[in-house]
Amino acid sequence: MGNYVMIGPELLITGADHRFDEPGVAVIFSGRPEPENCVIENDVWIGARVTVLKGVRIGRGAVIAAGAVVTRDVPPYTIMGGVPARMIRERFDEAARKQHDAYLALPPHEGHYCEQV
Repeated sequence: MGNYVMIGPELLITGADHRFDEPGVAVIFSGRPEPENCVIENDVWIGARVTVLKGVRIGRGAVIAAGAVVTRDVPPYTIMGGVPARMIRERFDEAARKQHDAYLALPPHEGHYCEQV
């Protein structure tokens, strides 16, 4: 997980962790594949009750809407939502992305946080 990440309540990172494709073997006895890491890059905001499948990379600056189910990698600076999650729009235009990338390249530092709700 990167710097400046915000995660809403009840994030679930799960899935792709049981074999179900072996004929003649019950799922409970089929085992699991090697675990895959989920990567959450810098400046990501994940809303409440989001589900992210294992092995997914959420790119820097992305925003994931509440209740989304993220099944694929999320490109940087995109706003995603829905089931399954789809791109709603880009967060910034190209000039603003470059400016924000420069900010994220600075060493991590304190700032003014949002008030808790």
